[in-house]
Amino acid sequence: MIWQYSLFIGIGGMAFVSLTYLLFVIFKNPLAVLATVVAVNVLLHWPQGVIEGYPWWNVYHVMSGESYFHHGEVPWLGLLAGLAVSVLMIFAAVRIYERRDI
Repeated sequence: MIWQYSLFIGIGGMAFVSLTYLLFVIFKNPLAVLATVVAVNVLLHWPQGVIEGYPWWNVYHVMSGESYFHHGEVPWLGLLAGLAVSVLMIFAAVRIYERRDI
């Protein structure tokens, strides 16, 4: 049972770590990065109040594991989407950082 929590939180949280790294490479200002990440966090929470729950594409839906713990279905599409977005953000951050150093 604990591996499911680790999988959902780990892959969902990876998106926020990747976003923070990408923004820090772009802005180089910790306050701008913090403000942007907080704004993204608020915008991701906004559909919850409107729709009465998280839509399937929301990272918090994947992190909570709601579909697994209530219906027994692993949110594979959300996990793969979160992993793909995280990989793309890290890849973009590394490319930006490499070009800046040359």
